[in-house]
Amino acid sequence: KLIFLSECDSIKVTDVLLKNSSGWVFSLRKSKNIVIDYVNVNSRAYWNNDGIDLDGCENVRITNCDINAADDGICLKSDSPGLYNNNYYIANCSIRSSSCAIKFGTGSYGSFKNVTIENIKVFDTFRSAIAIESVDGAEIENITVSNITAINTGNAILIRLGHRNGDKPGYIKNVSIKNVKAQIPFGR
Repeated sequence: KLIFLSECDSIKVTDVLLKNSSGWVFSLRKSKNIVIDYVNVNSRAYWNNDGIDLDGCENVRITNCDINAADDGICLKSDSPGLYNNNYYIANCSIRSSSCAIKFGTGSYGSFKNVTIENIKVFDTFRSAIAIESVDGAEIENITVSNITAINTGNAILIRLGHRNGDKPGYIKNVSIKNVKAQIPFGR
């Protein structure tokens, strides 16, 4: 990981370029009160170059970012039971990704609640513009997605409720999605 912050409070990262990590680019775990603004991620040096990963974080603002990632662009995770992701605002970002632009999971043991995603431009994304996945028992609720423009994407929206490895299924509720424009090439 190029930058890894764990168990921190009151983080502000602004006006930086993060480039060519050997793994995930910018990762935050069990942290709160986070502002990420005008961050430029340009990392395609390795296939597992997630742009920004948040694992069990609270009170997060990600705005005005430009992300070009070889894997997921912005990824909300809950890789261990008891990790909760609450109160996120993600807006006014441009994301290019070889996987998903904005993704909940796949590690999804805890919860994802009160997340707003708006005014996002997605391009050249192999899988989903927005992926909301609960496959390890996560509780996902109060999610608002609006004003998404996706060009050359595999699919616009993926919502998946499952139970891999025999885990008890979680739930997904109160999800609002509006004003999504997507161009999906023939054959995808």
